[in-house]
Amino acid sequence: MTRARSPIGEVVAVRPALLKDRDAAAYLARSASWIRAMRAADARARREGRPTSGPKWIVLGGKAVFYRLTDLDSFIAANAEEMGVVPFANRGGTT
Repeated sequence: MTRARSPIGEVVAVRPALLKDRDAAAYLARSASWIRAMRAADARARREGRPTSGPKWIVLGGKAVFYRLTDLDSFIAANAEEMGVVPFANRGGTT
C-alpha cells in the first residue's frame, strides 16, 4: 500500500481577518487620511445620533483600531455604483 505524500514547502495564502487603517484604506483604494477622516466623521455622527457613512471598525485592547475584511466588503457593496458616472474636472490650463 502506498501512502499519499503531502507536499513539502507548499505556500498557502492566508487572507487576514483584520486590517489596520492604512491597509484598510489601501484595500479600498483610498488614502490613510481618507479612512481616518471617515472614522472621525462617523464617531462624531454617532455622538450626535446621526447615521454613519464610512466603513465599520472595531477596537481591540482599548487602543488598536482595526477593520474587518467582511465589513470593508460590505462597505464596497453598499456604496458601489455600477457603471457610475464621475464628473470630469479638467485641471489643465487652456491653451
